[in-house]
Amino acid sequence: MDFLTAFPYVGIILLILLNVLMVARQNIEVEDSKEIESDL
Repeated sequence: MDFLTAFPYVGIILLILLNVLMVARQNIEVEDSKEIESDL
């Protein structure tokens, strides 16, 4: 694959990984968190 052809896929994967890392570092409290028991 050419660089320009693979660039969008690589960019999307990088954005997903960045979002996963940011969400994992944040402590997000959802309203339904009382029902879900998750020890992070």
